[in-house]
Amino acid sequence: MHTQSSPVIRALSLILFAGFISVNSCFGDNSEFGIEDKTPNQPVTKTLYYYTSMYIHYVDSIVNILKQNPLIKPGKYEDFIVNVSRIIPKRFKYGANAQLWIGIRRDRLDCDNTAYLVYDIGKKLGFEVSVVALYCHAMVVVGNYAYETTNRTYFPKKQF
Repeated sequence: MHTQSSPVIRALSLILFAGFISVNSCFGDNSEFGIEDKTPNQPVTKTLYYYTSMYIHYVDSIVNILKQNPLIKPGKYEDFIVNVSRIIPKRFKYGANAQLWIGIRRDRLDCDNTAYLVYDIGKKLGFEVSVVALYCHAMVVVGNYAYETTNRTYFPKKQF
């Protein structure tokens, strides 16, 4: 299954999809984030805004780093994969998590989180990229390569 949508919509859906509404019991009033919420007594609003903003910030930051590399151009799939593989582990460890917001909070992303992160980065840089959902796993196809984001390996997609 291939998916395509904007980073904001995906971040919102990934956060909400996995039981995010129960966050009130986890975070209380969320004052630790220092975000003013215009909706009183709605801590989910603050938390949703915070983690969506963080996700978008990570995507934009990595895009800006990659834009400084003259090798990163649409069509240069291997260069993109190699360089994004070096950057993401500097910010996040790989580890299982039930929900994207938990991964962002703990700096630990799993296969679907990293696949969507690579997808959004690639799309913003003009690459042909898609997410492939497998049974209990996700990976990315970048141009003519299949990219396994959890162990940072890639191979020609015809071998996939």
